[in-house]
Amino acid sequence: MLFPLLFAAAHAAPEMPVPVANRPATIPRATVRVDADTTIGTGSGPVPVDLAAGFGVGVTDQFELGAQVLPLDLAPGAVQYLSPSLYATYGAELSKVATFAPTLRVFVPIGTSQQALLDGKAMFRFNADRALRLDVGGVATVAFDEQTATALAAPLSLTVSPDKRVFLTADTAISTDPTDTRFRMPRPTDADGVYVPLGASIGTTFGRANHTLTDVAIGAHLPSFAHFHPGGTDVTTDDLTVMASLSSVIPTDAARMERRHRPVRNRPVHP
Repeated sequence: MLFPLLFAAAHAAPEMPVPVANRPATIPRATVRVDADTTIGTGSGPVPVDLAAGFGVGVTDQFELGAQVLPLDLAPGAVQYLSPSLYATYGAELSKVATFAPTLRVFVPIGTSQQALLDGKAMFRFNADRALRLDVGGVATVAFDEQTATALAAPLSLTVSPDKRVFLTADTAISTDPTDTRFRMPRPTDADGVYVPLGASIGTTFGRANHTLTDVAIGAHLPSFAHFHPGGTDVTTDDLTVMASLSSVIPTDAARMERRHRPVRNRPVHP
């Protein structure tokens, strides 16, 4: 009697836990994630506002594909459709607490004023327990225009879940260029020196494991907080950008059926 109970409990373990700090680098197979966010700039001039929406699909438990299909520049000026993008992420489990997750994202220019971009990430994710996650690694952006330009960065991100439905994030990097608020990627410029961006956010989660989980967060980002260059050091807070985001992870019927008939992944998860 005991063995069937243990077997059923193992197969019922959640694939996507509620605490954000304890989630895997990719969404499970046959699961869909829907994302939407907006950024609002600050400063004395016209306020820039944009909106973006996209999705991701778990092809396998370790391989995820997705796209950002609705990038809109809302203000100032007329509404403009920006470059959509496609991405692929693979999560290779190195141990029970460590994952190596490379990602490639391609931006497809729509207008003549836009340029093609290629983002590459090589990130290590460490989930010590359900309350703490550390992401560290290296990233690069290649911009294809009349001349090819490259930007590099070494990002560091900390996610804390003091409660399973509350999460806090803080991130920074050492970068050759200012970083993009939405993707936290360096964007090539003509500037010299080294940049140190800063970002932080707070959010909450609705829903339950193995069902739809929705994360709502608000945060702020300084893409060029500190700039170390041959002439000295500049500290900038005028480019503060506020970002609000919503992300829902939705298991399909196929995903639910698979979880009833397959063993649990080796990584420890907590409901």
